[in-house]
Amino acid sequence: MRPLSTIGAFLGALLLGSWLLVPAARAVTFADLYEAEVPVESQAAEQRTEAVQRALSTVLVRVTGRREVAADETLSGLVDNAERYVQQFGYTADEKLRVGFDGTALRSALLDAGQPVWG
Repeated sequence: MRPLSTIGAFLGALLLGSWLLVPAARAVTFADLYEAEVPVESQAAEQRTEAVQRALSTVLVRVTGRREVAADETLSGLVDNAERYVQQFGYTADEKLRVGFDGTALRSALLDAGQPVWG
């Protein structure tokens, strides 16, 4: 009987050790769905306007699951007025603009336009 209890203890310790070595998986939150980073050449206002539109296009693809969503005529006003949906933005050290959009307002606009929405 002694060898079986030793094997059981060893297997238990091995399982616990393995579990502790596994890094915690990062959960994607709904807020992350409405954030995007896009490259910019400068921090000039006109560059920012165009970059915000590109960031919104990225977010629209992510939340609808449709690659062609940004080209959809029913959503052209949404992309043209992308700055209206910005909650926060900032520049990264590697020349990117990080934009966080108002998820509630975007979800509402997409549903009003008959678009599918994830999350």
